[in-house]
Amino acid sequence: MLPGLHPDREDQEEPARWQEQLKEVARLQRATILRHRDIVAVSVGRIPMGPNALRYSERVLAILRAGGVPDDLAVSGYQLLIAVVNGFTLDETADEQPGSDAGGPSQGAARDYIASLPLAQFPNLTAVADEFTCVDQDQRFELLLDLFVGGLARRVATDESRARSRSK
Repeated sequence: MLPGLHPDREDQEEPARWQEQLKEVARLQRATILRHRDIVAVSVGRIPMGPNALRYSERVLAILRAGGVPDDLAVSGYQLLIAVVNGFTLDETADEQPGSDAGGPSQGAARDYIASLPLAQFPNLTAVADEFTCVDQDQRFELLLDLFVGGLARRVATDESRARSRSK
């Protein structure tokens, strides 16, 4: 059901590279969704049990566990990674979906609208109005991965630090 959602080759998990490997798998998930744009809509709410989805799940969990992520956090991280990448790609491709409002306002029109808002009520929106036209989806996805994987790594480090403190 999820064609191409697994790496073509089985990379060896490298504990020192788990964060980069997780990002690589997320990039592969996004690329696959962009090639097969109906995957997310068809799979939402279903437990991934097809052969490709199972290999993908196994790969993500292998990376997380090799990186020292505790099992409970590894499973949550795996599930959230799917949700985050699926959500990003749904948003990224929204104008291309059947029934979407593909004729919605352009980025320039959105910027103009935001810039025209009353400054006293919306000082922050109006101050950054021009930024709404600066949309590089690849750059945004890399930021999302940095925030997600970095947050997961900090959570692991914090949990390890707490465990060491309790054992003293």
